[in-house]
Amino acid sequence: LAKKKYTDQLRENADKMAEERILDILAGPSSETATRGRESFRDMLRQGLLDDQEIDVDVPTKPAQSDIDNSNPQIVAMSDFMQRLQSGGKKAQSERKKLPISEAKSIIAEIELERLLENV
Repeated sequence: LAKKKYTDQLRENADKMAEERILDILAGPSSETATRGRESFRDMLRQGLLDDQEIDVDVPTKPAQSDIDNSNPQIVAMSDFMQRLQSGGKKAQSERKKLPISEAKSIIAEIELERLLENV
């Protein structure tokens, strides 16, 4: 229940972070000298003109789903905890995929949202 509340609060922030990550991929890391080019990419991105462009994105691979009861939040939380213990606290596995920006935007936003929720 608390996770859902925080998810709603952090979604907009995660969307902004996803936009910045896409701009980093397209125009390089932000610097004062590259501001004008970055802003033009931002305008095109927001207008949807770049949705068909493909970019490389590190997509987390999901572990095999077990037969747990997803309706019980306590069991789900314990399952997540056990998976983290089994992985030894290592960073989740990911694979690099070439995706159109329209798809990559939502995936990156979800990754950023998960990062924000971990720090809550």
